Amino acid sequence: MFQMQRNCWVTGNLAAMAVALLGCVTFALVSHESTAKAVDKPAVLSASPSLYPAFDWNQRDYVVRCQATRRIPRVNLNLPANWTARVAGSPARGGKFRAGTNRGPGAGTTVQIRRPGAGAASFRIRCLPKDFARFEFRRYRAGGPRLTFAQVGGNYAVFFDRAGTPVWWMKNGIPPLHPQVLRDGTLSWLVEDGGKRGRTAGTNGRFAWGIRSLSGNLIRKVRGANRVLTDAHELMLLPNGNYLINTFPRDRGLDLRPFGGPAKAVGRGSLVQELTPRGRLVWKWRARAHIELAETGRWWKMILKRRQPLDYLHFNSAEPVGGSMVMSFRHLDAVYKINRSTGEIIWKLGGTPTDESLEVLNDPLGEYPFGGQHDARVDKNGILSVFDNGSFLKRAPRVVSYRINQGAGTATLVSSFRDRQVPISTCCGSAEKLPNGQWLVNWGGLGNIRKPGIKNLVGAYSPEGRPIFRLWTYGKHMYRAQPVAGPFPSLVRLRQAMDNRYVR
Repeated sequence: MFQMQRNCWVTGNLAAMAVALLGCVTFALVSHESTAKAVDKPAVLSASPSLYPAFDWNQRDYVVRCQATRRIPRVNLNLPANWTARVAGSPARGGKFRAGTNRGPGAGTTVQIRRPGAGAASFRIRCLPKDFARFEFRRYRAGGPRLTFAQVGGNYAVFFDRAGTPVWWMKNGIPPLHPQVLRDGTLSWLVEDGGKRGRTAGTNGRFAWGIRSLSGNLIRKVRGANRVLTDAHELMLLPNGNYLINTFPRDRGLDLRPFGGPAKAVGRGSLVQELTPRGRLVWKWRARAHIELAETGRWWKMILKRRQPLDYLHFNSAEPVGGSMVMSFRHLDAVYKINRSTGEIIWKLGGTPTDESLEVLNDPLGEYPFGGQHDARVDKNGILSVFDNGSFLKRAPRVVSYRINQGAGTATLVSSFRDRQVPISTCCGSAEKLPNGQWLVNWGGLGNIRKPGIKNLVGAYSPEGRPIFRLWTYGKHMYRAQPVAGPFPSLVRLRQAMDNRYVR
């Protein structure tokens, strides 16, 4: 559990890290993975290049930008009387001294500090790759997930700990959209699967979901059955061991004249598939058979300016609920619940009105609550949560929850919150509730709204929406961020996996 005596900035930017090292020192922490007791006169540990975060006895993981200088990175120690330290297995020394670290992206160096009568504590300092994107972290109060798993910058999948420290990462050939820990302890994110690479992952070329061990070894690829293009938006490991994904069939012969388009157009459809680990198709649902073209509504004006096949549905999430499935479609501004056996739509929330539309109650936005929304989820109490981008509607994004009364045909808003630092979200995003009711939210594509180059904000929030921490990253848009609240993977396992991949 974190406890912070005053707010301060800590950052992955080199210049700002030096400032943080001097000024951000008033931490009082209790770590679930540390048995060390507080000390009256603590050791001082720093590094060159700068150590991130600033040293604290109970924070065990740190990073430095090892390639920021041609010289070997060094640690600086200033120990109280009778204390000793070992750096990278070197002989124990006391007093004030400097020592070199292991060099190379990902390489870890252990600093073991021993104090009289209290045993030793080990601290791990790891080198960030040269192309690892800048990041900033600010904590306001205790709480939030134990780990945050997210895409960072261009091509890195990264676990961050509670201090905002990268403790595990792996580089991918393309942006690793939607990195996540699956229920069986494997990891997954999008990978290339042959063919010509398109400009945007998941919309051109051929892609698959790579299933990996914690060590990074590829176990299998999950791809659309019958050679249908794999979509980048959803992969879920179901309780029966099968995988749920979306795919892109070509919907031909679309008459778009009522919307100002051609008489015969080709659209990029949505075909949700359930697959065995060996890739056998056991269930499917095709949106074109149940959703009318008119339901694309306001999006036709933008979509018709683009090349075919036209992305007129833009599926982005699926959630099994008993014998049904809840799905979100960005370009329909709507969430649907469908019957898995018959394929029929049970209800629709948001978007253009249809016979299945729910009446929206207590929502100040009325009968049109969503704008390019993402990540529709149903919790154990049956509450539906949605990350509502508000895309192109001149309003800020929000996290909303509804109580659905299927019999009465109503959706009642039960909670809603925004982040005052996020006035716009053009795409992407996620909102996942933790078991304790707190949230981890990725606010999607932000653009240059606060500082040049900042693209993403991931934040943890109380059940009422009060910020717990904010993690800013620079670079390409982040699709989703996953909170890790359970015991796997532990920090020990993450360190071991990194050491195994970056043995020097």
